[in-house]
Formats: sequence, structure tokens, C-alpha cells
Amino acid sequence: MIFSSYPMLHPVFETLGYTCGYAWYQRARLRSGDLLGDEQRWTVIAAAAIGALLGSRVLGLLEQIPRLKMTWQAMFLPGGKTIVGGLLGGWVAVEMVKRLRGIRSRTGDLFVIPLCIGIAVGRIGCFLAGLADDTYGTPTKLPWE
Repeated sequence: MIFSSYPMLHPVFETLGYTCGYAWYQRARLRSGDLLGDEQRWTVIAAAAIGALLGSRVLGLLEQIPRLKMTWQAMFLPGGKTIVGGLLGGWVAVEMVKRLRGIRSRTGDLFVIPLCIGIAVGRIGCFLAGLADDTYGTPTKLPWE
């Protein structure tokens, strides 16, 4: 692949994805007249971020079990994250915090488009990184390839 020699672009696009997603969230929040108070909003955002970080890391490492020695230090190795784990971890953490804090209103509506934008921009970095960091994917063995 022509871009496989640019693995350093992966963290650049990942950071750009976070930045674009957050900017779109701020724009949507100002337009919608968000009903959550500042403390509740930041509690939900913090829960989503922590849950996403842990979920992406845990599921990413579980995918690598055949190749890794699973120790607690593996949580701090670079790489080994997955977007599916991040989405699941963030969702579970937000629902837990909402239940604990008694928040009954919908909180995810403002995050849908920013998440899509952030994921799309971040995946460009995965594509440009090539096979070196296992985020590009591997060729299929299916008969219709």
C-alpha cells in the first residue's frame, strides 16, 4: 500500500478526530439549548470518556490474547484499542452514572453526530497507518474477494 510508511499519522488523525467531534458537540449544544446543568453534563462526559478509554483498551487486549501475555502492565502498552469497545464502555459508564446521579433525561442526542465525525476522521488515520499497527485491517479470505 502506498501509505503504509506513515504510521505516525494514526495518532495525528486520532487527535484530529477528538478535536473535530468536540467542536461539533459544542456547536450542537449551543444551538439546542442543552437542558443539563454544567455539573451533570461534565459528569456524563467524564463517565463517557473514562468508560470509552477502559472499554476500548479491555476489548482491544482481549482481541490480542493469543499473541500477548496478559498482565496488568499490558493495559499501559501503546496500541491495542478498539472503537467497538470504546462505544460499549462509554455507553455502559454513562448509563451507570445516570442511574447513580438520578439523571432521567436523554443525554446522548447531542453526541451522535460528533461521535460519527470523530470516528470517521480517526479511521482515516487507521487507513493511512497501514498494516503496521493492526488498525488498517487484513485481507479477507472470503470467496468473493
